[in-house]
Amino acid sequence: MPKRIFSPEVAGSSEFQTAVIRILAWMLMMGYLALGHEEGVYDFEWKWFRLLFGTYFVWYLAHFLYVIWRPESHPFRIYMGLVGDVSGNGFAIFLSGNPVTPFVLVYIWVFLSQGIRYGSRNLALAAVLSVISYSLAVTALDGWRTHAFEVGFTLFFLVILPLYQYALLRRLHRAKRAAEEATRARGNFLATMTHELRTPLSGVIGMAGLLRETPLDGEQQGYVDAINVSAKQLQSLIGDILDLSKIDAGKLELRQAHFDIRQSVIEVCRVLGSQALDRRLELVCRIAPEVPTRVLGDDLRFRQILFNLLGNAIKFTEQGEVVVEVRRLSAGNVLARGEIEVAVRDTGIGIPADKLARIFDSFWQADDSTTRRHGGTGLGTTIARDLSRLMGGAIGVESQEGEGSRFWVRLPLIDPGQPQPPRPPARLRNHRALCIEPNASAAEAVREALEVAGMKVELAGSVDAVRPGEVEEPVALACIADTPQGIDLAGEAQRLRQRLGHEVPVVFLHYPRRTLRVSGRRNVLLDKPFEPRALWAAAVEALVPGAGDLEATGEGARDPAPAEPSGLHVLVAEDDNINARLIQSLLGRAGHRVTLMRDGE
Repeated sequence: MPKRIFSPEVAGSSEFQTAVIRILAWMLMMGYLALGHEEGVYDFEWKWFRLLFGTYFVWYLAHFLYVIWRPESHPFRIYMGLVGDVSGNGFAIFLSGNPVTPFVLVYIWVFLSQGIRYGSRNLALAAVLSVISYSLAVTALDGWRTHAFEVGFTLFFLVILPLYQYALLRRLHRAKRAAEEATRARGNFLATMTHELRTPLSGVIGMAGLLRETPLDGEQQGYVDAINVSAKQLQSLIGDILDLSKIDAGKLELRQAHFDIRQSVIEVCRVLGSQALDRRLELVCRIAPEVPTRVLGDDLRFRQILFNLLGNAIKFTEQGEVVVEVRRLSAGNVLARGEIEVAVRDTGIGIPADKLARIFDSFWQADDSTTRRHGGTGLGTTIARDLSRLMGGAIGVESQEGEGSRFWVRLPLIDPGQPQPPRPPARLRNHRALCIEPNASAAEAVREALEVAGMKVELAGSVDAVRPGEVEEPVALACIADTPQGIDLAGEAQRLRQRLGHEVPVVFLHYPRRTLRVSGRRNVLLDKPFEPRALWAAAVEALVPGAGDLEATGEGARDPAPAEPSGLHVLVAEDDNINARLIQSLLGRAGHRVTLMRDGE
């Protein structure tokens, strides 16, 4: 029961909050009535007090438990709570013996809360029931004779105040409708404009790509690269605005399908790996062993969430590291399916404690200097929040200014039918591995992946830190990692082999942008950041040449050979001249003949 109470669906229910307040208010009212009796203000028999208190306390407690059992909104339950509030207050007035007791104010509280929470219909019903309840209590106490003036004045306000609130609610609803219409108009405008902007922008990016393949000197190549980078940044911004407008309009649809979450995470990390390397940051991807291979959800939106969070982390980190951690959370009492938690941790500028509450607001950053120094619009975290909610998950942040931040997102992606994580190859069991990695987080990622495969792993920050004489068992495999600042991997491997006294197989963890020339069948290249399955395959390939998966080790990552021209005759319908020329050029280079048309008619 306690876990159920604190679950998001119960704790976030407006009826749950009302039920708690109702019980507390009733106990306060009865305490006031009992105190008045002790002070001689109210005269009644205790048996009637106990009956009144016990009856309505049981009523309110049953209502409270019903809300916990069925937290979704239920109109009948709302009406029964309203009847209990009004009738209980009427009996309290009757028991007090005073028709102008302060309990009259409870009626005002009841219809105000009903009107604000549930609208005009509940306001009218609460007002009518309050007038009836008070009139019955006054009549039973003969209040029309003893307090005619006060009773009449009270009834007047019990009628006029709901009417005034009704007028205010109508104005509020009109203003709300106007704001919603303005929001829809803005969304439609943004959707239309961003679509219109995307068409010429695609032409700019495509033509810049074609221009890069023509003979250019160094200065011209720099100009083309600048055009390409700027155009892609603008394209990303337009995409964010379009997605945000779709979410606001409720038109963004999710496409549920099975996908390889491990592959999705590593591909996003590799796309942004170049940005991290440009800033001399270590980008680490740690996927826990229990994370399954296939999950059920929207792969595109999952990648978009991770792309925004990881992109922000790299943007706002000037030195150190950015770590992506993926783990599985078990299904609890509330969750029907287990969750995947993806956390992005950085050593960046951090977020002040007083700004954390607004970090997911649209077009908002911690301060203006952040925008000037690091760029950005403040849309990334907003889109990540909206998409995570749309996918039935949650998002949050923990941060300390000057020390870094940790953004996390939890999504119900686990498919009960396919919960199994990948199995490591048996060939790696009981072998001893040595990892040369200066970064502690990256070294732990290597250790975790290899230990799951049954290997005994030792870590060292450099080749100089290796003490081969202290360990009797020989090293069967070495992993040597590059750093953002760059090291001579081939030279380090030679020094390590001399230090160990034998030709140990080596897996080189390197950055794909950097050229690494190594020879020998016992040398295997693996791109950073890596996925555990790729590291296993690389380790097997190094230990048993020819047995590993070349594609996973990075050997198959080279550009494929150009396809032979097929000589097809392609009909292209495109109303934009620039894009038409772009398509014609690309297809022509592939050896096809192209006929252009303005439309398909």
